[in-house]
Amino acid sequence: MTADGEGGWPVRTCELVIVACPVGQSRQPTNHELVLTLIDALCTTLRAVPANNTISQAKLSWRIRGRIDIIGDTEYWFIVAAIVGNG
Repeated sequence: MTADGEGGWPVRTCELVIVACPVGQSRQPTNHELVLTLIDALCTTLRAVPANNTISQAKLSWRIRGRIDIIGDTEYWFIVAAIVGNG
């Protein structure tokens, strides 16, 4: 989490990484569906955070993407969310 500002409201940014599942052969539709379900659930949760909360004075904004990366010797599906709060 980072925080910065230039005399106005501070901007707080957080990058959230969620490991979904290992990439399996012949399972791409199942893995893709899980990643989409996680993205939908995180969006629903972030939309429910009211303005003027303990993180920011305004509603949160975010960008979420699915990706594949390696941990050790194994490829995994991830979701990566960049979440921003102002104020």
